[in-house]
Amino acid sequence: MVAGLLGATTPNASAETLIFPCGGAATYAVIMPAGVALDGKNCFGDLVIDSSVISIDQQAFFGSALKSVVIPNSVKIIGHSAFTMSYVESVTFGNSVEEIGVNAFYRTRRLNADIILPSSLKTIGYGAFRESSVRQLSIPNSVKFIGEQAFQNSSIEKISLPDSLEYILPLTFASTKNLQEVTIGKAVKKIGESAFSGSSLTSIVIPDSVESIDSGAFSNSLLSKIIIGKSIKTISDSAFAYSEISEFVGPEVLETLGSNVFAGATKLKSMSIPDELKSLGQNNYDRNFSLTQITYCGDLKGFPIAPICTPERKAAAELKAQKMAQAKAALASTAEGCSALNVPSIADNGLTVTLKSINLLEKIGSYQVSISYNQRNASTDTVIDESAFKIFFEDGSSEPQYGSFGKFYPGDSRDRAYVWEYLKGKTPMAISYDAGFFSKEVSLLKLNWALPSQTCNLKSTLEAKAAAELKAKQEAEAKAAAELKAKQEAEAKSAAELKAKQEAEAKAAAELKAKQEAEAKAAAELKAKQEAEAKAATELKAKQEAEAKAATELKAKQEAEAKAAAELKAKQEAEAKAAAELKAKQEAEAKAAAELKAKQEAEAKAATELKAKQEAEAKAAAELKAKQEAEAKAATELKAKQEAEAKAAAELKAKQEAEAKAAAELKAKQEAEAKAAAELKAKQEVEARAAADLKAKQEAEAKAAAELKAKQEAAAKAAAAKKTTITCVKGKLSKKVTAVKPKCPVGYKLKK
Repeated sequence: MVAGLLGATTPNASAETLIFPCGGAATYAVIMPAGVALDGKNCFGDLVIDSSVISIDQQAFFGSALKSVVIPNSVKIIGHSAFTMSYVESVTFGNSVEEIGVNAFYRTRRLNADIILPSSLKTIGYGAFRESSVRQLSIPNSVKFIGEQAFQNSSIEKISLPDSLEYILPLTFASTKNLQEVTIGKAVKKIGESAFSGSSLTSIVIPDSVESIDSGAFSNSLLSKIIIGKSIKTISDSAFAYSEISEFVGPEVLETLGSNVFAGATKLKSMSIPDELKSLGQNNYDRNFSLTQITYCGDLKGFPIAPICTPERKAAAELKAQKMAQAKAALASTAEGCSALNVPSIADNGLTVTLKSINLLEKIGSYQVSISYNQRNASTDTVIDESAFKIFFEDGSSEPQYGSFGKFYPGDSRDRAYVWEYLKGKTPMAISYDAGFFSKEVSLLKLNWALPSQTCNLKSTLEAKAAAELKAKQEAEAKAAAELKAKQEAEAKSAAELKAKQEAEAKAAAELKAKQEAEAKAAAELKAKQEAEAKAATELKAKQEAEAKAATELKAKQEAEAKAAAELKAKQEAEAKAAAELKAKQEAEAKAAAELKAKQEAEAKAATELKAKQEAEAKAAAELKAKQEAEAKAATELKAKQEAEAKAAAELKAKQEAEAKAAAELKAKQEAEAKAAAELKAKQEVEARAAADLKAKQEAEAKAAAELKAKQEAAAKAAAAKKTTITCVKGKLSKKVTAVKPKCPVGYKLKK
């Protein structure tokens, strides 16, 4: 089994991510500290998820080849499509899982092991086990929501829905071809559209808590037997269309049967429709080939065969009508709604009640009221629970009859007596039968009697009281409306001021943002300028160092040239001295030649040679002189050059000093600008914090404005949605309707 830390004793971890093995080289990640598991699509084999995991992220193990999964007690949420289309065969849930997300186990077609869900679970999301192979599932009482299509087209065979669930949503168990048994919890109020459509369910018990069955709820199913609860008022279109239902017994409170409810139910044989049914849709009996009996005693039409009103059903209907007639007669016996003594009257519970006497005994500080009466069950087939009397006072108080009360079987008759005692200062209004132990007001619809020597004025009193209460209510509502209007105007004014303030703050925030952007731009430009100046300073320094090196090399060169000039001068002086000596010698030889000219005529040839020699020497002397003059000129030029180079070196030194001074000034300027940039940055941070605070404030004010607006709209809606009550009549029947825009039901007319 691949476990959270098996195989790799210590997980590889980055700053916030833990990595765990899940088969071979495959891994999944856990983001900490949130504890979110993800990236496990390549996992395979058996996996025990690490206890650091709090939630399994959406599609965390989507399409993985995992065979079994153990979810630790640390996990609370299984995310959207967490194991969708995976190969998982079994899942063990930890005891902390609260939510199974949308499509969490969608198309897990190998998940065929029975699943036990933990008592911590609250929500099963939309399509959570849709098209899965899960067969049996026990859902704990902690679950309050099961999403649409949660088990649609799954392999579920048996399921028990908890008492905590109130609604079975549309398509929850649609197309479940293996479904054999469903237990519906006692709190379910509604079975949604197509909830069991196309299922293989053959029988079901609908509890008394269910009030409506929506369209197509059991259509196209194998449902053949159904026990319907006592509270269902509405069965919508096609609810049992094309099902296998064979018998239908509608509850007494059923008011509406939609259209096509039993269309295509070819095995439907008998139906019992309650007599109080108010609405019957169209095409309800299309293709009901087996239908042979409809039991119904009401007035509705449109049945495919003539309804049968059985003697028992007819007797019950007549008894009910008689009770209503007697009750109306009893109420009509006096204009003020009081019954007479010794006159039998049928109470709401079905007993015939005869009040024989009412006696009033005055005591020192109190009165005693004693009554004697008879109760009788006039029916032939009904057991009726005995009810009690109650005395009502004008101050709004009342006192019930205490004691033990039994059952009346058909034909039973009993005489009883009872005594109340109350303090003087209280004024009785009436004695009522079957008013209800906790009722606080007299009802004209009950059996009421006035006390001896008391004029019966129940109707006038109750109407006056109702008128006073209505007036007080209207005045209170008018006051509330005025206060609401004033409040709404004040809130509208506040909202306008808040809006203006928010717009001003938004404008200020925009200006602040623009200013910050400008300053940021200036700071960026300043930074670029500083970097350019720093680069220039670096280049200047390099240039100065190069020039200093060049100056050093120039100085060395000048010294070498000065030395060469000195050596050249010494050489020239030596050559000049040699030339002078040569000249002196030549002059001496010329003189000697002149003096010896005569003597040396014989030596003409020698003299000619000597002359040639002298001429050659003269030529050499001339050349030497020219050379000396050229060297003297070169020395002069070298001196001029040295002086120029010395001047250039002095100028370079002055320039270097000026550049050094400029570099120092630039450095000082850069330091000042850096200081200014730091101050600007600090200012921007303060302004950014101010902008964030301003934004938070604006958001809070916007939220407050939204809440204020919602409150105003709710108040306006509440003010607009004032309900009124009208009385509707149908023959001898009357019915009160209370609504914002009340309308009489079909068949009833407004009482004028």
